[in-house]
Amino acid sequence: MKLLSIILLAFGASYSYAGHHSETFYQAHGGGNIVNAGWKYEVGGFKFSNPDEAAPLGQPAKYPYTKGHTFSLNYERGFTDMFSAGLGFNFSSVSWDNAGSAGSGGPGQSIQAGSGLRNIDVFFKGNYGLSFGTLYYGLDADLSFAAEERDELGKSNRALGHHNFTPYLGMSFGKRDGMNYGLKLEYMFSTEKTTEFDSGAPDLETEIGDTIMATAFFENALSDKSILGFSARYLQKAFDEDANGNDAGSEIERITLSLYGAVGCGCSKMNLKFLPKFSYNVLGDYPTVFIPGNEAIDIEGTSGSYAMEFAVRKEF
Repeated sequence: MKLLSIILLAFGASYSYAGHHSETFYQAHGGGNIVNAGWKYEVGGFKFSNPDEAAPLGQPAKYPYTKGHTFSLNYERGFTDMFSAGLGFNFSSVSWDNAGSAGSGGPGQSIQAGSGLRNIDVFFKGNYGLSFGTLYYGLDADLSFAAEERDELGKSNRALGHHNFTPYLGMSFGKRDGMNYGLKLEYMFSTEKTTEFDSGAPDLETEIGDTIMATAFFENALSDKSILGFSARYLQKAFDEDANGNDAGSEIERITLSLYGAVGCGCSKMNLKFLPKFSYNVLGDYPTVFIPGNEAIDIEGTSGSYAMEFAVRKEF
């Protein structure tokens, strides 16, 4: 009987944590619905180390600022307190503020690099309460049913051009005083990417390199309706490969620091939360970039790229 009591207490403690999800692993409860509407603004920069090779291709010799906007909308349904799934859409728009390039209006001009539906997001989330925290797992699928299309100046329709699949596993050690900390591990693999060119050049088929991500986070409740969090993520992406098995695209290694929060709107009947986030890349390595029709070109990456995000979450 004593052993049975200990087991029952352990399971009771495990489920006391299951309803206390961190923002990193936030999930719809059983029978619940979540709608998220978000906006993300990214700014980064790099320049070609050998711009004389890039200019004849109509590529800017420098990209001091590459600016991107992403608008997202998704819906999540909780089937039980332990399982949920959802569907979303991401729209992307990118432009370059360049320092002069072939075909541009001269130094300081902004070039619209393309806009459109980036991908459809299908995801599954699961969690299991343990006596010392909560185990989280899931799968995020970025689906794109259109090829990426590019014109002579590099403008594109912003379609992803391939599918990404990212399974993840993580732990959150939630405390009753509102503190949360933990770790999330992700591995992304992709299908072959297809790029089509308006110039009539042959389609480009690219094998996308796998990506490994590890995120450590710490969150603390400021009140019963708001939290503040900090995370550090390490990302490593392998080279892409062209149809001949040669390196293409870029190998990436990056550390991203993020400050984020969740703030209740103060309107209890609406059950809304505002989700601001600021991220800064403190380490970036982009050794080469591949431009169709030319050999890989070395570029110099900047470590000062950042992203600002704002989302609204509605639960019902």
